[in-house]
Amino acid sequence: MLLRSLNLKPDAPHAARVRRLTIIAALTFVAIFGLFALYAVFGKPILELMKMGKGGMPVTTVSAQAAEARPWQQTLSAVGSVVAVQGADLAAEVDSTVREVKFTSGQDVAAGDILVRLDDEILGAQLRARQADADNAEREFQRSAKLTAQGHVSQSALDAARSRRDQAVAAVAQAQALVDQKLIKAPFAGRTGVRRVAVGQFVRQGDVIVTLQTLKPIYVNFDLPEQALSQASVGQAVVVTSDTYPGEKFAGKLTSFDPSISPTTRTFLAQATLGNEDGKLAPGMFSRVTLAVGAPAQVVTVPEIAVTYSLSGDSVFVVSPPPPPPEKRTPATFWGRMWAKIAASFASDTSAPAPAKPQPVEQRIVKLGESRDGFVAILSGLKVGEIVVTTGQLKLYPGATAVIDNSVLPKSSAETAKY
Repeated sequence: MLLRSLNLKPDAPHAARVRRLTIIAALTFVAIFGLFALYAVFGKPILELMKMGKGGMPVTTVSAQAAEARPWQQTLSAVGSVVAVQGADLAAEVDSTVREVKFTSGQDVAAGDILVRLDDEILGAQLRARQADADNAEREFQRSAKLTAQGHVSQSALDAARSRRDQAVAAVAQAQALVDQKLIKAPFAGRTGVRRVAVGQFVRQGDVIVTLQTLKPIYVNFDLPEQALSQASVGQAVVVTSDTYPGEKFAGKLTSFDPSISPTTRTFLAQATLGNEDGKLAPGMFSRVTLAVGAPAQVVTVPEIAVTYSLSGDSVFVVSPPPPPPEKRTPATFWGRMWAKIAASFASDTSAPAPAKPQPVEQRIVKLGESRDGFVAILSGLKVGEIVVTTGQLKLYPGATAVIDNSVLPKSSAETAKY
C-alpha cells in the first residue's frame, strides 16, 4: 500500500525512485524521533501513574521546616499575686466629726501629708492652756534658779520648781498627742484609694477613711515547688504577665524567698520586686510568673504544630532527604551523544520549575521540653537540620511518601503567640 501511495513502479525512472525512497527514510526518521521525544517527556509520569494503578502508595503534599538550634533559657513557671510594698487602711483613732478633707481619690501623696482633719477645737483649747501653764512654770523655775544661786532660796524649793515645770511640759505633750489624733496623716508615700468620708460626717474609732498603697516599686508573691529550692537565688530575672494587660511583660528580679518548705503543700514562698514605673500593676492582681534559672543553652526546637501528641508517645514526621540522582553516563558513540542532547533539549521545560520529587517520611518518637512562643524544645530524638512536617501530618503514616510545598506556610511563632 505504501509503494502504491508513493507511486513506486518497477519501471519508474531511477531519479524518481531515489527521491521517493529519501522521503520514506525522512518520514521514518521523524516518526522514530517523535516517539523518542514523547517518551522522554511523558514516559516517566505515565509509568508512575501505572505504578499507582498497580497498588503504589499515594503521595501527600505537606509543608516542612528544618529543626533549628536556639538559645533556650531554662525557666520555672508559677502563679502569684501582686502585693504592695507598703499598704494600709487609714482609720480614725477617736470618735469625732470631719472638719476638712485635704486629698482627692487616687492622689499620690508624700509621707507626713495631712489627709483629713477632725474636730479639734476643744483639744486645741486645752493644748493652749497647757502651753500657758508650761510657760509660767518655766519662768518660775528660772527665778528660783537665780535666787538659789544668790542663796535666798533653798535647793528643795528649786527642785520643786523644776518638777512643776517638767509636769507642765509633759501636760503639753499629752495635749499635743490628743490633737494629733484628730489629724489623719500619710504614714508613707503612696497613692490614695477612694475617699470614704466627707466634711461634716461623724466617724467612729476604727472607721476606715482611705486606703493608701505604695505602687512603685511593687511585690509579686508566688509559690515554687520544693525541687526549685536548689535553683532559686536572689537576683534572678523574673518576667510577670497579667490577664489585665494581654501581651505585656513586666520585668523584675527575685529579691527574697523562704528558706523553709511548707509541710502541707511542699512549696516555699518567693517574692519578686518590680519597678512598676507606669503603675499598671495593682495590689491583689493575679499574675503569672516566669523565673529564669541557670545559663541559656542551645537546644533543638521545632514549631509546636509539628508535634503529634498521643498516649504512646509524642512524635514528629521527619522527611528523609531524596536519594542522589543516578550518575549519567555519556554515550560512547557520536550518534549516541547527539541523541542524548536532543532528548535533553526536548525533555527540559524552562517555562515552569520541575515538580518536587516524593520523599519518604519517617515517624519518630521525641522527648519534649518546654514550649515557648510557638516553639517546643526537643530534648532527644531529633537533630539540627532535619526536616520535620509542619502541616499535613494527619494524612501521613509510617512508610508514606510526601511532597514538600511551602507555598502556604503556617503562621510564624510571633503570630502564633498572639492567640
